Amino acid sequence: MIKTDVVAKPCAPLGQFHRPFYGCFRHRVAASGLAATLALIAPASAQDRTKSAEPKEIVVTGTRDRDQQITKFVDALTPSRVGGQLSRFEDAACPQAMGLTPNQNSIVVDRMRSVAKAAGIPVGKADCRPNVFVIVTQDKAALVRKIRDTWTDPLGNRVKVPKQSDPAAVLHREGLVDANGIAAGVKREDGTGRSGYYAVEMGNGSSRIRANARPHFLASVMVVEPEALSGLTTMQLADYAAMRLLAKTDPSRLEKSTAPSILRILSAPMDSEVPISLTQWDFGFLKSLYGSMEGRYASQQRSEMQQLMQKDFAKAQPSEKK
Repeated sequence: MIKTDVVAKPCAPLGQFHRPFYGCFRHRVAASGLAATLALIAPASAQDRTKSAEPKEIVVTGTRDRDQQITKFVDALTPSRVGGQLSRFEDAACPQAMGLTPNQNSIVVDRMRSVAKAAGIPVGKADCRPNVFVIVTQDKAALVRKIRDTWTDPLGNRVKVPKQSDPAAVLHREGLVDANGIAAGVKREDGTGRSGYYAVEMGNGSSRIRANARPHFLASVMVVEPEALSGLTTMQLADYAAMRLLAKTDPSRLEKSTAPSILRILSAPMDSEVPISLTQWDFGFLKSLYGSMEGRYASQQRSEMQQLMQKDFAKAQPSEKK
């Protein structure tokens, strides 16, 4: 399922990009035979010792920045309708992992919490109520159908079902808050309680460039089958999940971007080179999404994100070796 015996290539020096930690790329190697079987059933196997083998802090990998590439990267991962907005967690994110061994579940959760904190994303306490789920299951389609039938937004609408071609099915349950960050009221159109509309009063600071309400994530879930994780580590799974669940990203949209990203790992062929962790681009994306101003429309928020990433990359540039 999830392996740790992969071949690592030489890493760049720690702190090269003025980040707390810096990783590298390595080859994705398929599990097979007895090793694969033991990976599924043995709690004391090598992959369960990942906690001691993998760094405890955030490892950020990346390459030199170019403003044009940053623009393409952000544009690719932030599609929206005209006049739309980009969602993010307003309330604290609380990760939970299921379907792996207990120790691996714990490793994934700890890593996601660390990533979120480093990127400036609100994170719940240790005993918080989970609202960010990573689920590894043998029947992805069946679980996705069950979630679709039970998850609704405050208006009673079912969550959007992801495209079936995605190796990992990701669903976001969204709501709406007003300009003050308070959950928008819901007006019901009938007595069923399953249809209605948001009632939001014009708040202070609302204008043509600042909306009087904004969407936010109430919960998110990623469902993936074990086969899709072959050759990957718990760190890679956690970082991939963070990019998919803490933001609404679609890996297939990165086709026109050359930036390295953890989002490519599930579609990467076996024995291909993949990031060991979040790349500098991934970390910068999450940090800029949650660091951008509230109440902005998507085009404005996207532009601000690009500027924030450009500033961060520029700070790192002088220390890079030519």
